Amino acid sequence: MVFVCVWTSLKACLHENAVNMRSKSKVLPPLLNAKWDVESWARSREIKERACWMKQQFFDLSIETPGKSLIDISGIVQRAVSEHEFVSGLLTLWCVHTGAALLVQANADPEVLKDIETFFEKLVPKSLGKYHHRPTEDDNAPSHLRALLTQTQVSIPVEQGQLPLGRVQSLYLFEHREAPKARRLKVHYIGT
Repeated sequence: MVFVCVWTSLKACLHENAVNMRSKSKVLPPLLNAKWDVESWARSREIKERACWMKQQFFDLSIETPGKSLIDISGIVQRAVSEHEFVSGLLTLWCVHTGAALLVQANADPEVLKDIETFFEKLVPKSLGKYHHRPTEDDNAPSHLRALLTQTQVSIPVEQGQLPLGRVQSLYLFEHREAPKARRLKVHYIGT
């Protein structure tokens, strides 16, 4: 599946560049047709320099939280996209903690965030003796259950170097623990 995706992208990039190169190269038109020899293609310096290469990158983002809250991380993620010069592809964020989550939510009205926090407080309250597993902290069990109801990963497309979030959307780290925490997000990008 990944090979098909990369092959399709490379072939599209080659085709796009072919329009500009047909008069200059006798090698390119045969490569665009039927059988595709990867080694021959890579050896062709003219094509190699002009092709749109897919890249894949992994890195971490660190987020300091003030404790239980929704933290808008859209700007942090957009800066990372810009710094790594991502142009077009798919960005996946993975929260490596069981007491926090990731979500895309409305940002136009701060009351939305309060409603979300209130909803989770009522749905999974901090209540000593209510939960079976032994807590390392009083909010341990409720934070795990809240994370269970949310998501630990989110995938966002990157278009022309931008996160195409809606007009009133932001990307949030949802901290379920009461104490301030240093959270780590694993980032995976595949694209150009």
